[in-house]
Parts: sequence; C-alpha cells; structure tokens
Amino acid sequence: TLYAVWKIQTFTVKFVDALTGSMLSSQTVEWKAKATQPSSNPSKTGYEFLGWDSLNGTSGALESAFDFDTQITADTTIYAKWEAETLTITFNANGGTGATVTQTISYDQLQPSVPLTANAFSKEGYNFTGWATSSTGARKYADRETISTSNWASVRTSETITLYAVWEIKKFTVTFIDALDSTTLSSQTVEYNGTITTP
Repeated sequence: TLYAVWKIQTFTVKFVDALTGSMLSSQTVEWKAKATQPSSNPSKTGYEFLGWDSLNGTSGALESAFDFDTQITADTTIYAKWEAETLTITFNANGGTGATVTQTISYDQLQPSVPLTANAFSKEGYNFTGWATSSTGARKYADRETISTSNWASVRTSETITLYAVWEIKKFTVTFIDALDSTTLSSQTVEYNGTITTP
C-alpha cells in the first residue's frame, strides 16, 4: 500500500509601494493562513501613508483596504497607498502695504520645483529683501525662492506656515561739491528720512 504524501501549499504575499511599484517586503504564507501586517508603517518624504490596499490605483486614496483577517489562498500583492503632503503659505506684510495671495503647494507639484509667490508688498522708504519665518527674524528665503523635493522637509515645518516680509531701510549718498570747480569735498550716507550733518 502506498500512501499519498501531502505538503501544504504556500503563497507569497508581497507588500508593494503603489507609487513606485517597488517591493517593500514579502512573506511566505501557508494555505488559508493570514498575512501578518508589517510591524511599522512605511514612510516616504512628501507623503502621508494612508494604509494597505488590495488595489493598485494611485488615486491618493484607499480604494479597497486590505483585511488582514483574509485567508490567503493564492499569491497576493498588497499595496502601500500614499497621499501627497500639502503646504499652505500665508504672506505677512510685516509693516508694509499691499496684498500677496496665499499659496498652496502639493508635494506632487514639485517637478522639480515651485517658486514662492512673488512679493507684492511695499513699504515707503524700504527695500524688500526676502522672507523670514518670524516678524523679527533674519531673511531665510529670497523673493520667488523655489521649493523643491530637496528642501521640502525643511520648509514644511507644519501644514501651514507664515512668511514675513523683511525690509531694509533705503540709504542715500549726499555729496558736497565745490560749485566753482565741481570737485567733491565730502560725502555722507543718510538713511531714508534721516538728516544731513553739516560739514
């Protein structure tokens, strides 16, 4: 008498990045056993992890969240779904006048970069030099500075940030000239609304 020898079937469960198609990890699971959810969620710069999905869409939303109580009876692919981070920037005149429109940037837009909204503020007697992250802070960003994948994490410190206009007072040169022979006698640098010192 010969007896049939049986070996339980095993299947491969792959965890795949839905955006890139790259495999994050895999498991070997016996017939009708359950896949084990990874102990930690994957991370990706510029994206929020939404969860594990049975479908491979890249719509930025869970279409059919994978149920880890499902019995595995075939090779299975589970997809990590992502939603692009967004950054909303408000611009503060910081003593100036005018209006600059609030700007919202999605990480998906950075192909490869997006410039900050051009400054539309003005301040009498002052030159605009850029943007700071506080009303009294030093300039951190130039006008129309680009936000890119390389600096996204350092710029996006929260979902909404405020940038403050940085102003530098205008300076003028006052020159004292000999009216007879047009030679320069001396000169002074005077700030806007400042006064000249008599030689």
